[in-house]
Amino acid sequence: MRNSTFHTKDDINAAISELLKEHNNISFRGRDYSRQSLFEEVERRELGPLPVKRYEIRSYAKCTVHKNSHIYLGKDKHYYSVPYRHIGK
Repeated sequence: MRNSTFHTKDDINAAISELLKEHNNISFRGRDYSRQSLFEEVERRELGPLPVKRYEIRSYAKCTVHKNSHIYLGKDKHYYSVPYRHIGK
């Protein structure tokens, strides 16, 4: 795609789609399966429909991001990683 010219968003999306199909069908190095075959054999059956009921936020907490780019939630006593650009906020 590096040396290609695209005039519409649809054109570039079509080109990306074709290259993505090729990429997903290439076997992993040293393996006899590809991303696509792994998805079809293992992951597809695990997919389910989205819940009908909308997700509701159960609780809200205000935290400051530490220098190690983590926040600590005392309620569940776990650390959670956040993007480094939020440090100190």
